[in-house]
Amino acid sequence: MTDRLIWVDIETTGLDVRKEVILEIGFRITDLNLDELASFHALVWTQRTADTIEAAVPYVFEMHEKNGLFKQVATFGHDEADTADRLASWVDQMGVETTEPLCGSSVQFDREWLTYLFPESMEKFSYRNIDISSVKELCRRYNPKLYAKLEEDIKPQKYHRVHPDLTDTIEEFKFYRDEFLWWEGTKVA
Repeated sequence: MTDRLIWVDIETTGLDVRKEVILEIGFRITDLNLDELASFHALVWTQRTADTIEAAVPYVFEMHEKNGLFKQVATFGHDEADTADRLASWVDQMGVETTEPLCGSSVQFDREWLTYLFPESMEKFSYRNIDISSVKELCRRYNPKLYAKLEEDIKPQKYHRVHPDLTDTIEEFKFYRDEFLWWEGTKVA
């Protein structure tokens, strides 16, 4: 069993994997100290993307117009087949093992999309998730004072792009690891 954590984030045009499209995919592999070991990034453009962008709900449309994702996807995006090949190659190159959990904020959402679009690559990941949004909910309920401190100490960018969002999620997890989940010996030497 390895001591790596595999973090994931995606950006989409909506919530329904069968009606919407995926725009951006990001993975980051860290050690247990949460230091980055490797990363993957892909922009995805399909024949349906332009139509789906036009039909996006106003919140999503404004968000991705503002952060430049729509423009970048249209300019630099790869089709799903090319993205699938690149992702499969990266997963193999990184030696991803089924013992390494998939981590992120609301990670099940990301897993659902990626499993639907890239099942061959996703078979290589563990079925286990470490969902930081679940830890957040536990902290809010079991230690509301600490949760309030989180809101003061952690200033997420909320940029809705995979790399800044992965950084936000990992920083939030560092807070929980050190303040909420901590016990003697938790920190890795």
